[in-house]
Amino acid sequence: EGEEPNAKRKKGTDWPEGYIPTLKDIKDKDKSHKGAGVDKTVKQKSAPLLEYPYKTQLGMKETYVKSAVRNFTKQAKARSLCDGTEPPWVEPEWALRCKAPVGCGCPLDPIIGTPESSLEGYRNKCEFSIGHN
Repeated sequence: EGEEPNAKRKKGTDWPEGYIPTLKDIKDKDKSHKGAGVDKTVKQKSAPLLEYPYKTQLGMKETYVKSAVRNFTKQAKARSLCDGTEPPWVEPEWALRCKAPVGCGCPLDPIIGTPESSLEGYRNKCEFSIGHN
């Protein structure tokens, strides 16, 4: 009574306390909810990170970028090995010398957040396709 639908599924009950989920974790959770009768609001669907503090959102985005670059680096290394070459930027020693994250084929700049004074109402550009079914 008086409880929101699906209140048990809120942040904190899905992951251990203190764990910061990755964007992949959130996507996987959303996939598991499809067909399971879990209703989400438009706000939850269009801005899934909004329930997390802004600093946490930035950390999640940074992890996502590192994962994408690591994936690209792995693919580039595999392709190069097939061609009989191996670029030096896929080696761990290169990453250490260039201060690139381990497994990343390039150094990464830190994520730049929006100043605290400008956060209210700020969101990155999103594009939505809208039409009739």
